[in-house]
Amino acid sequence: MKPAEKTSAAALAAVVIAVAGGFPQASRAQTLMDAANGDVFDFTWGDVTATNNGTSITLTEAPSLSFGGAGEGLGELTVDAASSSIEVIYKALPGNTAATFTLTLQDTDPNTSGVEDYFYAFDIASGTPVDNGFVSLAVPLLDHFAVAPAFEQNAGDEVPNFGLTGFSIQLGTPGEGLALELRSVSIVPVPEPGGLALLGLAGAAAILHRPRAGRRP
Repeated sequence: MKPAEKTSAAALAAVVIAVAGGFPQASRAQTLMDAANGDVFDFTWGDVTATNNGTSITLTEAPSLSFGGAGEGLGELTVDAASSSIEVIYKALPGNTAATFTLTLQDTDPNTSGVEDYFYAFDIASGTPVDNGFVSLAVPLLDHFAVAPAFEQNAGDEVPNFGLTGFSIQLGTPGEGLALELRSVSIVPVPEPGGLALLGLAGAAAILHRPRAGRRP
């Protein structure tokens, strides 16, 4: 390709990106809990037990009709829900009969003095393999299945404009037995398919400007 043709292709690619609004900006990753750092839940309720084993946290609950769980308080974190997911790296242990677990994020709203919980469903069998039997599963923050005032707290604005102050994990269905190892819980950027599409258009622009076979220099 001649220098002029390279310049033309690059210019066209830049125009494609500019017209589409530029490359999307993702949120930054934020680790909420990392077992390797010695983290463990601040509190548990019901029949749940949580133990840090050095590289993971064993979270168990015997089959019962209660909604036991484990929770962690956080210093307030500002999170952009539109560009973020909540990710858990975990593995199911022998004896686990639970199909799902529920992760709850606590949002404190200074403008209303309210505190609300956002609920997210995690299908235990749907994770992407990582290593040593662990899998990763991320749920976009806008994909909560319910929102409600936190326990003994005033209602918030029910808008996921997170001032994130805590999270918890609990059994998804009463009567099942939960047995998981957790490695970490993090806020991660939502994958940006738009960015990949723009790169594809830019590549197509370059192909269109390749010299045809047999063209003389």
